[in-house]
Amino acid sequence: MRTFRIEMLTPNRITTEENVVSLIVPAYEGKLGIQAGHAPLVSLLKPGVIKLRKKGEIFKSIKNNAEAVLRVENNRVAIIFTK
Repeated sequence: MRTFRIEMLTPNRITTEENVVSLIVPAYEGKLGIQAGHAPLVSLLKPGVIKLRKKGEIFKSIKNNAEAVLRVENNRVAIIFTK
C-alpha cells in the first residue's frame, strides 16, 4: 500500500507528522477520503473526528474541536487548525 505524508498544525506547533495510508476528514461538503496520489485539493474542515490509518493498522480517531484548512498536494497533506 502506498502512503503519503500528513502534517497537522496549530498556530503554535506541529501536532502530528507521519506517513499514513488513508485519511477521512469532516468537510462542510461532507466527509472527504484521501489516499496516496490524490488530486490537489483545498477545503475548509468543520469540527468533528479526523480518522487516519497507518500501514497495517486500523483507523486512529482524532477529535477536532476547531475549524481547519486542508491542503492536499504532491502526496502531502497539511491540516492547519485555526485554534
